[in-house]
Amino acid sequence: MHTTRWLTGALLSAALLLSSGCAQQGEASSKASDDEASLIPVEVVTPLRREMLATYSGTATLEAEADAEVIAKVGGEGAAPAG
Repeated sequence: MHTTRWLTGALLSAALLLSSGCAQQGEASSKASDDEASLIPVEVVTPLRREMLATYSGTATLEAEADAEVIAKVGGEGAAPAG
């Protein structure tokens, strides 16, 4: 019984993996053109060791957007405390 479940799961996984590679050519080319449209040009330079020209120092107070109350739940029967 366990072998049947394992085999079924393996076959289903293999079918899903194989079918994911069957994309239409139009879908692939439209994704490529979307990627090209979202490219951001960058400048690449060789790093140099120099003097620091500007610095920034500051302080800030951080506050959480929301609070969460965490309460432990214990099941079963409890024993009376000794004493």
